[in-house]
Amino acid sequence: MKAIFTSLTTLVFILTSVVSNAQKVDSPYEVGAWPGFRDATVSYTFDDGCANQFTKAIPLFDEFGYKITLYTVVNWSVNNWSKLQSAASNGHEVASHTLSHLKLTGVSLDKQLLELQNSRLEIDKKIPNAKCLTFAYPNCAVGDYGIVSQNYISARGCQGFIEGNTPKDFLNVSSLVCGTQSNLKTAESLNDKITSVIGSKGWLVFLFHGIDEDGGYSSFSSAEMRKNLEYVQNIDSKLWVATFLDATLYVRERNTANIQELSITPKLIRVSVTDTLDNSIYKYPVSFRRVLPKDWSEAEVSQNGIAIPSKLIADGIARKLQFDAVPDAGEVKIVKRGHTGASHLKRKK
Repeated sequence: MKAIFTSLTTLVFILTSVVSNAQKVDSPYEVGAWPGFRDATVSYTFDDGCANQFTKAIPLFDEFGYKITLYTVVNWSVNNWSKLQSAASNGHEVASHTLSHLKLTGVSLDKQLLELQNSRLEIDKKIPNAKCLTFAYPNCAVGDYGIVSQNYISARGCQGFIEGNTPKDFLNVSSLVCGTQSNLKTAESLNDKITSVIGSKGWLVFLFHGIDEDGGYSSFSSAEMRKNLEYVQNIDSKLWVATFLDATLYVRERNTANIQELSITPKLIRVSVTDTLDNSIYKYPVSFRRVLPKDWSEAEVSQNGIAIPSKLIADGIARKLQFDAVPDAGEVKIVKRGHTGASHLKRKK
């Protein structure tokens, strides 16, 4: 009976994923494949809570202003919770790597449920200001999809290829293992993969364990990591550095975005931005562009009465307004700059 239930759960998840990919965008709007219409995305993920992840990797990423994902083995984290709480408070993602780092292949469904559900609940208890919504398979051994989908919205595997701008399988998103046990040992090797993902306009997920020979698996040099981040910083306009969760949220919201122009007057454009997802989870801003009317030189944008950042993009002879809006967070208004309606907006904090 449990096997039948799990199979049905998996089928429902797959069908829901297919049906929900129903983007509908009115002309003349465009949706960015990635935030800010960047070309590609990279996520840096770290497993097992190795010592130098806290003393070297997190401070290094903080220095560059980038956020990482820390896949946490709950039973190994007794002395790490204050460090994980600090990381989460600074915008890094703390997510699940099971209770005990159990290899899930061949394990009973009851045991898998215990490992996946209880690790999520414990992380939510210890990190109360952020939901634990993603998962990484220990030893790359994929578990039961029904149980995974009951507890998480996406999961990381390690098949070794770069994903497209929508993963082939949200419950087994590919990553590339880095460090001494892989071909990715240097900044140059990481940079080559980043060049590749920009060319393919996809999503690249790096997987790290040990840093600077701290006893973790497949150690990677923090000096080489710094060189890589310096390279990434120089191509910031092309590459989004995102946690695994944020990338998942953006892709799903982008793929289900429905942007509809409600009305247009000489001084005001009213727009509806919605999606078909759970608003308690999916509330990440999606990037949009619209060609400005010919007699508009500038414009201001608001959502639900609050001003949101926007900028003009020159695209040949056309001038496009680019802005980020959260689906289902209220009506978007585009106001011709200089029109009195723009002066009454609340500024977004």
